[in-house]
Amino acid sequence: MITATLAVTSLLAALVVFLPIEVVLLAGGGLAEVPAWALAAICAATHTLGKGGHYALAAGLITNRRLHAWLTARVSAATRARARRWNNSPLVTYLRGPTGWVISFSAAAISLPPYALMPLVAPSVGQRWWEFATASFAGRWLRFYLILAVPMVARYVTG
Repeated sequence: MITATLAVTSLLAALVVFLPIEVVLLAGGGLAEVPAWALAAICAATHTLGKGGHYALAAGLITNRRLHAWLTARVSAATRARARRWNNSPLVTYLRGPTGWVISFSAAAISLPPYALMPLVAPSVGQRWWEFATASFAGRWLRFYLILAVPMVARYVTG
């Protein structure tokens, strides 16, 4: 029951940015019915699913035809040219490769850059969903496992 509660809380924390899943995991992780690595995987999966909703929202806004037509009608040719240059810039091209995966992993694991922004930024630089999801899952699993290991280490140190 605790495991399911933590999984749902992890999903909600992904959807509602100001809910701190780390505090909940630290408090309730020791009560779960599964090992720490499994609980970290379950919570990482549900958290990635929630952030996937943010990713889909951002990607949908970018590719929405009506919104695109409305915005295109209101921007100048110079602005459209700047957007084309941005999309073809070396920086954006660089972020579409393995570097984008590493940045997403870093954001998920240590929140540098802030992880709350990653699902919104990733589609805008052309990072594919599966790249974002695998980096998010791996980074969140590492972060959550280390958080769940704190009570185990404390028990070991204190004897």
